[in-house]
Amino acid sequence: MTALISDTSLSSGSGGRPIRFFGRSRMRSIRLERETPITSATVFIANRPSAATAAAAARSLELLHEHLAHDDLVAWGWSPGSGRDPVPGTQEVLGELIRAWIDSGAECP
Repeated sequence: MTALISDTSLSSGSGGRPIRFFGRSRMRSIRLERETPITSATVFIANRPSAATAAAAARSLELLHEHLAHDDLVAWGWSPGSGRDPVPGTQEVLGELIRAWIDSGAECP
């Protein structure tokens, strides 16, 4: 990074704050500039995830299915208690729909 320091007289009206040096009142403004432009460090090797990433994604989808199809916290939506309306359908149907979505590639529009 390079610092460019420019001195201007008070009457010029440019920005900065007045300083006194060598008995003269001057305005000093500092502008910082990069010596080299910023470049991205991102490198695209392929358009497919690695085997480890694919395995982690498959595991995550299975955990998602397990949670939505069998978790008691999700089941609460169909029996929320007095004064609340249950969500439509059943947890079993939700599990089937999630399984079909996963089996068809788990595309997100």
